[in-house]
Amino acid sequence: MGLALCPGSAAAELTARAEQLGWALFLLTVAICLIPLVLTQIRQTLGRAARAPLVLPLAHPGWWLPARLADCGAGRLLASTGATVVAAVIVIALLWRGHSTAQQRES
Repeated sequence: MGLALCPGSAAAELTARAEQLGWALFLLTVAICLIPLVLTQIRQTLGRAARAPLVLPLAHPGWWLPARLADCGAGRLLASTGATVVAAVIVIALLWRGHSTAQQRES
């Protein structure tokens, strides 16, 4: 998936698909970032740190990076995928840290 110019006949379809996938990845990131908050409501292990991932969707390119550039949205897809992966890694690290902290309190 290079960042070459869009081919003429498929440009509209590729751009529309990139826009749809960018929004889908943005919404997935929002859902991922809400997980610690929901888990904190269930069990009080993460505390204030559970709210930290809520700012991650603000930087997600799925809602602010246009797909209508010369690359048919390939840059938007690449950036959105990267942002979603980074958000997932941060949330997993936060949950792992909360789990470790809860185990230390119990012992």
